This record gives sequence, C-alpha cells and structure tokens, in this order.
Amino acid sequence: MSKIFYSTESVRLRQEIISQCVWSDTYSSLKHILKRTAYQLPLLVSFLNTDDEQQTTATDNYQTIFFFERNISNKLLFTPLQQHDHYNDQFDVHPKHCTFAITDLYKGLFEFVRNGQRSARVYTNLEQLIAFTSTLKCSIVFMSRDRTLGYYQDPTVSQWLNKEYPQGAIFRAECVHRSFVSTNDGHRIPNDYLECNDEDGYTVFIKTDQSGRFSIISTSIEQQQDQPEIYLHSTQTPNIGQLIKYVTVYNDNNNNCIRLLRGPVPNDFLCQYFQLVRQHTYDVLVGLTQEGLVIEMNLDSHIPCRYATNLNDILNSIYGSTISQTLESHIEQARIHYKENIQLDLQLVSTIDWAAFFQYWKSTGKLRRKYNDDKTISYQSRHRFQLVASVQDLSEHPRTLASAFRKYHNLSTKENLPVQNRKSHSDKQHSLLSQMSRLIPTSKHSKRHHSHRNPQSSVLLLSTAGQPFDDSIYDSNQIHQVSSKDNLITQPTRKTRRI
Repeated sequence: MSKIFYSTESVRLRQEIISQCVWSDTYSSLKHILKRTAYQLPLLVSFLNTDDEQQTTATDNYQTIFFFERNISNKLLFTPLQQHDHYNDQFDVHPKHCTFAITDLYKGLFEFVRNGQRSARVYTNLEQLIAFTSTLKCSIVFMSRDRTLGYYQDPTVSQWLNKEYPQGAIFRAECVHRSFVSTNDGHRIPNDYLECNDEDGYTVFIKTDQSGRFSIISTSIEQQQDQPEIYLHSTQTPNIGQLIKYVTVYNDNNNNCIRLLRGPVPNDFLCQYFQLVRQHTYDVLVGLTQEGLVIEMNLDSHIPCRYATNLNDILNSIYGSTISQTLESHIEQARIHYKENIQLDLQLVSTIDWAAFFQYWKSTGKLRRKYNDDKTISYQSRHRFQLVASVQDLSEHPRTLASAFRKYHNLSTKENLPVQNRKSHSDKQHSLLSQMSRLIPTSKHSKRHHSHRNPQSSVLLLSTAGQPFDDSIYDSNQIHQVSSKDNLITQPTRKTRRI
C-alpha cells in the first residue's frame, strides 16, 4: 500500500467539496437515490451514525462515502471455522461475527473436509498418480503438497539443471518418459520422468519415484460428478457454490466444510477452514470511505442515507483546477486498485458499523489487547451484508484504520492508540476525502502477494511467485534430500519452451 501522508492538495480538496455540499432533505436507500439521480456517478453519500434520522444539521455524527463506479459482483460467502481444541474432527466458528467472500475472479484451490477429515486423495509419489490417471480422458493437473525437484535444460548450457519448486506448486502433466540406467555391475535401474508444464509455462521433468505428496486438481465435469471429494478444486470452477453445497451438506458440528490450500491472502491470515453460506450475484457501488478505504456497498441493503444534490455543480466549478486534477488522480488510483486487487482478494463482509473489521483485527492479534471484549461486537448476519473490503487492505494498516473508524463511528470500545496515529479534526466536515490518498496503492510501493498472471498458463491458476500461506499450514515442511545421481538425466536433449 502507499505511504500514509497528508498533502496540501487533499486538504484543499476536502474543504472545497464538503464546504459546498447541499444535502438532500430526506433519507433514502442507496438504490432509491440512484434512481432519483438517474444513475449518475460519481455520487457523494452521507450516513447517519445515530438512530435519530431527523437530525440533518452540519454537526451530525455522520460518515461519508464517495462512489465512483457500479459493478455486478458474483460472490461466495463463507463462515470461517477452526478446529476444536480437543476434538480435531469438530470445528467452531472463528473468528465470530466475520463473513468472508470471494468473487469468481479469485484464484484459489481448496479441498473438501468430510466428517472432520480431509478427503482429497494424496499420492506419495508420481507413479501412484500416473496409475490412477491412466484411465482419465481429461488433462491432468496436480499440486505438490511438498517441495519438489524438477529438471530442465537451458539452451545455453550443455548440462541439465534442476530447480526446487515450493510447496503448493502446480503442474500440468504432458507425458511419461520411461528409460533405464545401466550400472557398473550390469544392472538396469528404472529412470522414469514425468514431463510437465509448470505455472510459468516452462517444460520441466520430475522423477516419478520422487517421494512427496501430490493431489489431482479437478479439470472436468466428470471429475466434479464422480467422487468430487477426492480432488482439489479451483474457486473459479463454474457453479462451484452448488458443488460445495452438494458435498458439504450442513451438519451441527460443522465438520463438513472446505479447506483453502492456495489463494491470495495476507501473510498473517490464519483461517483455513470455511463453511459455505451462499452464492449470489450482487449489484454494488464501489467507493472511497472517509478513512481512505476502497469498498463495495451492496445496493440491496436498506441503509438510510442522504446525498449531495449539487455534487455535479461543485465538480463543474473546480474543473481544470489543481483540486480537480487531485480528485481525478485519487479516483483513478482507486479504480485501478479495485480492478487489479480487490476483485482478486479475499474479502471481509461487514455492516455499516464495521464491527466485523474489529473482530477480524482482534482474531489476528493486530488489536487483541485493545479489543478484547466480545460485548462490543454487534450481531452480523451471515446471509446479508452492507459493505465489503479487501482483507489485504485491512491487514496493511490496522491500527491507523481502527483509529479512524473509531473517530467516526459509535463504538463502545475505549482505547488509547499511539500518539502518532491520532489525527485531530476541527470540524465534522473533515470526514470526507481527508485521507483519500493514504490507502491507495501504487506500483512503486505495492507489496502485494498476488501471482503474476500468465494468459498462456492461466489454467494452472497461480504462479510460483505467490506465497499465500505460511509453511506451517502444511503437514510437512522438510526439503526432500536428493542423491547426486539424480542430477544426471540420460534422455534425449529437449529445449525449454513456452506454452
């Protein structure tokens, strides 16, 4: 994320726009406001933080969001689970009051958990995997659960080179090469290799007797219909919500669920197990909050709000000025961030009071000491949501965001944040766009953990550059020792090629 800062331009921008706003006299739902404004964007909306909707003065305890885009978002909503402390086959909801979401653009892999046990089939070497897939007519894509050693040839080097792939690496099997190596005493030793394409599209050879743990990724309708629980599945699979619902029929102990294996998540993300709530297509508006956070708002939510009736006049009056250029720059950065990151991120759903955000921060230890009372967290429906933000964004600056949210929202939690996070405001009008630029990333400062997309190898889901989980999530973290003779390959020369 970009460095947090306050510029003269952002202060002028805030003062120029807010000071001229004329708010609508009545509160309406966002969908009704869009209809009244002929669906024009941008749109500046104000939400009341008290239960008294009759207060409409400038000193109201309100929050504002600047909407700049409308989108249709197909989401899967999940409840996070964790294994029971004493019974590994049972799961508890944790963190409570949190509902996570992913879109159909999210690149992830998961396995099914049935009766508390992972059901995906694990092969301890590639010979077992090859024997099972010999009757399959579809393409074979598999993931290595342990670090894997592969061999390749560089056209500029006469010898074969090797590369160690990390845990979670994905390969597409092409063909099997079977041969023998003669020893000094006249014996013939099998020297078989599986030719694969890695996630970057390069050809690599893996010894079929290399020990490890490998699982097949479902790539066909037949695999989804015939024992789907023995395969890994992509979150981008069409109608994946129906498949998850079919395999993980709801039960009281939550021991039928899914386990996320790969996918873009923050480094400190602790949730592995999830239970499907629903899959639904939502009509959303994309905007910037007064805290500088890019969010979506569900148009089906009925939150009473007002809108700036003269926003177009304000924007026309500052057109061509430095303030207008600053505003356009902020909006463009937010739009790019939304398309390139938020839609590909794991998301956190919350109501207008942002209660889920504080619960998430507490569960990850970011604000554990300061938010250690569950009574401050209000009930959150798992089936409905009002606002959604990227978990990655929430993990970047939790203390600063928490400080800003607490200033503008009626939260009963009392705490003292570090002095450097305190920002004084002389007027409630400072609530809009005061920090628009502070949480919008640029390519120069970006520290994302998303994979580099390769159109030619998109079917392999992720690139090896992505490292969504810590090694501790896997059962085995040891590098398999490879003997020196494995560095020699006796099969014909084959040039490295892109696919």
